[in-house]
Amino acid sequence: MTTVAASSTSASRASVQRGTVDVFGIAWPRHKAEALVAALVVLAFGLMLTLVTGAASFTPAVLASAAVGVVVWWAARAVHSQR
Repeated sequence: MTTVAASSTSASRASVQRGTVDVFGIAWPRHKAEALVAALVVLAFGLMLTLVTGAASFTPAVLASAAVGVVVWWAARAVHSQR
């Protein structure tokens, strides 16, 4: 059976490279890197706040971090896909 492969143009490759970030030699989508950074910042702030207040559990910090990561992931993905 014969298959047809679409050729990639330099314009489409350039747009893919603009939407990526190099993480240890691997090209990550920009929205993934932004979501990870936002989640880590919220987690650090939440852990610090938990330690300062003397709360018994880190659960709220972890859940807030996960929620921010998901929201930023989907929002940034929608924004970057429109470009």
